[in-house]
Amino acid sequence: MINCFTAEEEYANSPYSPKFEYLKTLVIGRTQGIVAFEDALKQIIALYPNDPVKGKAEEMLEYINDQKPEPVQEGPPSKYKFVKEDPHKCIIIVDKTVDMTELKITVSNFNSTYFSTEDLNITNLPLTQEKQMVVIAGIKNQAKSMAYYNAIKDDPQVIMKSGAQPTPFAISADNYLVFFKDKDIEEYESFFNSKYVKK
Repeated sequence: MINCFTAEEEYANSPYSPKFEYLKTLVIGRTQGIVAFEDALKQIIALYPNDPVKGKAEEMLEYINDQKPEPVQEGPPSKYKFVKEDPHKCIIIVDKTVDMTELKITVSNFNSTYFSTEDLNITNLPLTQEKQMVVIAGIKNQAKSMAYYNAIKDDPQVIMKSGAQPTPFAISADNYLVFFKDKDIEEYESFFNSKYVKK
């Protein structure tokens, strides 16, 4: 840097001044960080619009900008909250044509076989014009709800009684209230996959 300053003083207002200024800028890039380097490059472009160093400075700025990561586009905040210790439920969403009496009996048998120590209760409710659901309540927390979810989603008897493409979810008690009000299956599925399945 000292040599650049000395040369700048000796060759002030000479054709070499832009080159010495550009060399100073490169030194700044090595010693003072990327922000100071960008500022110095912009100054070169402003001071010497008709000198070849302007093109070099522009190329360097373009390279720096290309190396920066793309900004993450954040969507609107989720209506749902992920709280591991909250009480949970498991829901199984099925077509309106499914016999809910048979499905509830099958789920009850499943609970008696695999979760007999848990105090679970089963209800069924309409969800939309095309969908209805079985709700298994009484699950203590997120970890237990996922243990239940992973077991019941692969149970052959439950699958057989659930008709085509049943959709099971684990869901906290608070999130269940939001879900049942909005009835937006895709929105909760996205939240569930990002917060529960990938954990």
